[in-house]
Amino acid sequence: MTETTRRWLFQKAPIGENPGPQHFTLDTQPVAEPGPGQVLVETIYLSVDPAQVSWMQGIADYMPPINPGDVMLAGGAGRVLASNHPRFKVGDLVTGTLGWQEHMLCDGYDLTGQPLRAVPADAPLALTQSVLGMTGLTAYVGLFHIGRIQAGDTVLVTGAAGAVGSIVGQLAKIAGARQVVGVAGGAEKCAWVTDTLGFDACIDYKQQNVAEGLRTTLKAPVDLFFDNVGGDALDAGLGAIAHGARIVVCGGISGYTSTPRGPRNYLNLILRRARMEGFIVLDHADLFPEAVRRLSRWVRDGRIVYNLDIVDGFEQTPDALGGLFTGANRGKRLVRVAADPTA
Repeated sequence: MTETTRRWLFQKAPIGENPGPQHFTLDTQPVAEPGPGQVLVETIYLSVDPAQVSWMQGIADYMPPINPGDVMLAGGAGRVLASNHPRFKVGDLVTGTLGWQEHMLCDGYDLTGQPLRAVPADAPLALTQSVLGMTGLTAYVGLFHIGRIQAGDTVLVTGAAGAVGSIVGQLAKIAGARQVVGVAGGAEKCAWVTDTLGFDACIDYKQQNVAEGLRTTLKAPVDLFFDNVGGDALDAGLGAIAHGARIVVCGGISGYTSTPRGPRNYLNLILRRARMEGFIVLDHADLFPEAVRRLSRWVRDGRIVYNLDIVDGFEQTPDALGGLFTGANRGKRLVRVAADPTA
């Protein structure tokens, strides 16, 4: 077992700029042996998510505040290296909010005070941080329970090549949507969205005005709009909604590092008798067992395709987060900190 461990400590929130190493400090500490009732976990994967910037800014009330000098919060998956805890033995695989650290010493609870969750020995560990983890759960809850998708719906998904959006579109097809249209940045991403993920069309916002693209692409007004972006893309989508449309507000990556502006087309919510609702997936934990069962089956049957955008090296973690805001990822981004025993 290694004698030292590294941690990325939060220093300041990104305001008007993308997150990067300048917002953190890398330190090195001795690896402590677990005392009575404690467990030592080696981090294998860290989840990289746009919402982490809102945690840094202190505006997400569902996460504990991060103060300067604290380990940066992040979901992760790891392996037990040493244990004096009755629930865990050496070699067990676990998930939880492990944070940006190579090792975590704890009493069986993660950095948010939640119990570490055991992972079945035959489960691919990376999927617990992607399609079978919070990414897939967010897509499932947002589409089926907030958006209340119905067979025959016309569905619009912004951020279609991102972690959540790429799953949402496929779930919409499984649910019987008539047409699923994505919005993504770049010809390569749009080709992946249609050719691999099975969306019916994808609008490249880097090459085409989104509102104009929707006018020429949609076969009918949008019944269900799943927004991950905000800003201009949200305005364009609101301009294309059907009567009784449901708009699911999942994220707003366009405004996380700048001052977000309100939608200009909000009057369409009145004129189209539409409903616009935001959600936090953690509020729907009662749905997680159902969601994991169904997502697992669809992955196993090949009905859900996923891409793991893996960045190797703990030292790359801040840049991996920053890359989300420049469109560097395709699918779910993870940092691989140590070798995956399930790969």
